[in-house]
Amino acid sequence: MRARKQWFLILGMAASFAVMGGCSKSDTEKLERDAKATGRDLQKTASDAADVTNKAANEAADKAKKAADDAKKAADKAKTAVKDATKKTN
Repeated sequence: MRARKQWFLILGMAASFAVMGGCSKSDTEKLERDAKATGRDLQKTASDAADVTNKAANEAADKAKKAADDAKKAADKAKTAVKDATKKTN
């Protein structure tokens, strides 16, 4: 959403230069191409950031799951040890 606002801002600036007559047609076309390229670059950057965030979240979830599995195994092992110790004292 933010990239769209920036893209429209850049495009608006290019259009205002063209209306004021401060730019030739080729300058206006170059500004429009630059504005479009900037918009594409911003969109790609946002997409890349979303991909990195998603990957980091998935990795964190996998690590948390592994830690929970390890804790469960340790608890089961401790439970078995307590049962064995109880059986030996009886």
